[in-house]
Amino acid sequence: MIISIVFFTAQGKKTIIKAKIRGADFVGYKCLAKMLKSAKKASKIRFGGLPLVKNSERLHILITGTTGTGKTNMLNELLPQIRLHKDRAIIVDTTGAFTDRFFDPKCDKLLNPLEKNSEQWLPWNDCFEAADFHDIASSFSNYTPKLDDFFAKNAELVLSEALKLYKDDKDIIKLIHTIIYSDNRQFAKAFRNTAVSGIISESALETSAGIQSTLGKNITSLQYLKPGGSFSIKEWFSNSNETG
Repeated sequence: MIISIVFFTAQGKKTIIKAKIRGADFVGYKCLAKMLKSAKKASKIRFGGLPLVKNSERLHILITGTTGTGKTNMLNELLPQIRLHKDRAIIVDTTGAFTDRFFDPKCDKLLNPLEKNSEQWLPWNDCFEAADFHDIASSFSNYTPKLDDFFAKNAELVLSEALKLYKDDKDIIKLIHTIIYSDNRQFAKAFRNTAVSGIISESALETSAGIQSTLGKNITSLQYLKPGGSFSIKEWFSNSNETG
């Protein structure tokens, strides 16, 4: 009886293995690395010795985990590989840790108006077509379609028009003064004969004031920009000679 149970148990396990229809296999990272390499699907980017799937480097990658699980270490491993292969990366460094460790002034570009060695950027430097003004304005907007905030939505439109007003002289000081420091009547007067004159006017000062207040909060960071900046993010992207 015992022999029969052992026999049928063994046969059952074999049947289960052979009857696998679909699904992924769980293998060790070394085995997976060999599989990718033999299939010629191994990327040049690796984490802990395990390559990514080839051509997936620019797809979305989620790095998540609690404190101390190695998220920062993965980025510390990634950035030297990007530099080694002469690729480029944009790093939003809120703590300054990556800048301290990896920044190379010979080839990298720093965008922080509070730093002495920062590139000097102005919003007009990346406005080459009419649609670019709206794109830049939306970057400084807190508008959420689900909420459909009237003031937030129109503040975005007004900023787009304001950028067009000063596109010739690229005067960041005038832009800031018009939006943040001018009184209601001066603010409305600045946008007379523009696409937003219907919502910014002396006959609707309360509406204009609400939009001006919202817009002023959105562009506070622009006050730190210095006049005369010539750095363009788009041109940096399109320049194949850049390696930083």
